[in-house]
Amino acid sequence: GTKLILGLTGILALSYLALRPSEREELARVMYAEAANQPRVVRRLVGETVINREKSGKYPSTIRAVIHQDNAFSSVGRRLWNQTALPAWIGYSGNMNSAERKIYNECLEDTGALMAGENVGLTGEKRIEAFYSGKKPSGRYWENMQTLYSDGKMSFCARRK
Repeated sequence: GTKLILGLTGILALSYLALRPSEREELARVMYAEAANQPRVVRRLVGETVINREKSGKYPSTIRAVIHQDNAFSSVGRRLWNQTALPAWIGYSGNMNSAERKIYNECLEDTGALMAGENVGLTGEKRIEAFYSGKKPSGRYWENMQTLYSDGKMSFCARRK
């Protein structure tokens, strides 16, 4: 038979992989971190944005890589993201109140539907690849974007046809 010999580096690498959250969990975390204080449809649109980017061929090809792309999501790298992205997030959630846990659980539930291709219900939603809060950002990238949905707080955009 074949023997598998792991040095300390191999053991540490396997430990890290075992602790890394799944892409589904990371998607739920970015939905929560970006829009926990927004209606559920907005949280779902954050998830839709990530999935659309992953499938577009213009962004990284995995959900994890899309989420962690430099400057892609304002919450990644901030305190809230770091707390909700801990491998033992459930342990941290003991500090969350029941309303916050409910919102996170809804995000986690919605990721399954979104990853299975379920629509949120908006025309053009599969084209959404960016969102912003407040005033529309300036710059070349944003000049080519049209708003498909806005609730007055967050706006979701797709490239102009």
